[in-house]
Parts: sequence; C-alpha cells; structure tokens
Amino acid sequence: MVVVDFERLEILFNHLNLGRIKRVLMDAYHRVGPGRPPFNPLGLLRFKIVHVLKGYRSQRALERDVRVDSRVRSLCGFDERIPSHSTIVRFERRIGFERLKKLVGHTVEDLIKCGFIKGLRVVLDSKPLEARCRRDPKNPSRGWLDKDARLGRGVRGLIVGYKVHLACDGEAEMPLGFRVAPANENDKRHAVPLLKETAEMVRAEVVVCDKQYSSRKIRRFIVDLGAEPVIPYPRNQKRGVKDILRVDKKFRVHGPERLRRRYRLKSAVERVNSRLNVLLSKITFKGLKAAATQVSYAVLSMLFVAWTAVKTGKPEKARSITYYV
Repeated sequence: MVVVDFERLEILFNHLNLGRIKRVLMDAYHRVGPGRPPFNPLGLLRFKIVHVLKGYRSQRALERDVRVDSRVRSLCGFDERIPSHSTIVRFERRIGFERLKKLVGHTVEDLIKCGFIKGLRVVLDSKPLEARCRRDPKNPSRGWLDKDARLGRGVRGLIVGYKVHLACDGEAEMPLGFRVAPANENDKRHAVPLLKETAEMVRAEVVVCDKQYSSRKIRRFIVDLGAEPVIPYPRNQKRGVKDILRVDKKFRVHGPERLRRRYRLKSAVERVNSRLNVLLSKITFKGLKAAATQVSYAVLSMLFVAWTAVKTGKPEKARSITYYV
C-alpha cells in the first residue's frame, strides 16, 4: 500500500477552480432525458490525479486502497458509493484527450493571470516516451502489441514508442502546450502547431530550440510572431558564416554572448521533462490516444501543484511534484 499524505493532497484539491473543471467534465455527459445520473466526475478526476502524483504501480492498486481505506476514499471525493474499474475506464474514454487538453489550457491561463507564468521566454523540445512492448517481427519499425508505437530515437539509442513535444515557459519552468506523436515523427513537424497554440495565451519575446528545429519555415514563423528565434545552426547550414549560434559535438555553445546567454534557457524544458519522467515512470498505456491521455494527466498534475503553491503563498514549491504528496 502506498503511504498517502492526506492533509497536503487535500490542500491541493481545495484550491482548484472546481466549478470550471466540473463544467468542462460535465460537457461529456447528457443532462436532459432518460438515463442514470453520471458518477461524480470530479471524484473520478481526483482519482486519476492521485494515481499520477502518488506513483501507484497500477490503477487497480489505488482502487484497492479506495475500498479498504476511508481516508483515501474521501481524498478521491467518493462517499460510500465506490466506482467500479469499468466506471473509471468509461470515464477516461468519455472525457477524452481534448477535454483534458482544455483543462490544461484553463490552468495555464490561471497561472498567467496571477503572474506566475509570463511567457516571454518560450522553449521547445521533445521527450521520448517508451512503449511497453517489443518490435513487431514482421515490421520492425513499429510495436508488436502497440500498433501505434513507432521506432524512433530515444535518449540512449532507438526505442519503440512515442514523443512528447513540449512548449515551456523558460522562466517559470512550466508547460504551456504539448503534443504526443509516434517516435518516428520529426520535431519540426510539431513546432509550428505548438507555437500557434502558445501564441494564443502568451506573447513571447524569445523562442529557444535546439538545432533539430533549425529551418527557414520555423525561423520565419517565430519572427512573424514578433519573437526572436534562438536556434543553433547545424554544420550543414550557413557554412563559413561567423557570429551565429552553433553547438558542437561536445555540446559546447559558440556564438555571440547575447545568444549564448539566451540559449541557456533550454535547460528549463529539460527540468520539465525530468518531472514528466517521474510522473509517468509507473504509468502503462497502449496506443496513441492512451499515451496522450496519460501525458495530459501528468501535465495537469504538474500545473495543479503550481497553482496550489501560488495560491497558498509558496511559489517556491511550484516546481516540486512531491511537496503535496
């Protein structure tokens, strides 16, 4: 059984904008006409957040704790009526990725309004997400049991799985937007949609990426947004040109001091990725939709912690995913 800090987790849930969250969740249910009333959607969402933040090895492990421990049951917002496993699965399918993405957007907007996220320095990067399956012996470029997973480059070589493409605030070290795609898709393909999504919430002055994003289209799009692109040129671009940003094989940064100083902001997205790694380390999924859904819960949990820290006067704890658990 996982040890749960009930008081701190209750503080987290008590400071959320539950009214708006409930409105988004209830859009997935019909309200007029015959049929049973839905199981408490806020309780089911709390159940999923506890699952992610507490690092339960499986959903059924948390279900067992809900049945035997009244404090865990109360924390998840359940009374004597306890949801079955099929009820929780149906909730995930009914709510879907798009509504979870909407909740992420609302929470980011709240953090922008309170001044914690400024969005002046936006950083793009991707993070590999390995699927729990082997390669298909008939088609080694994809997964065997997970047909949506694709062969792509991970941190330490090739993996079968997906990539999480992130846009983060370089100062607050918080995610602004994300996309989940098969691991074989190039990062450039998702840069412009991510920047469009981010531009609807913040007005960036600088956009920082690694050299994988170096292309005329992306640089031009960033300039059109009114921001400065800080992207190193790879060796096969701008040969012989000096005073431009480059990164060598030993990850040493060369170029004007102003660009080198701004390029250091790229470490912010690495720290966001490390928190995502912790939150997703024990989560299992199968298929692209399931991967996107689990990433949504992880990002939402991260933002909920930041919002609670700001509302309780502890902004220094906003990046701590363990403080409230």
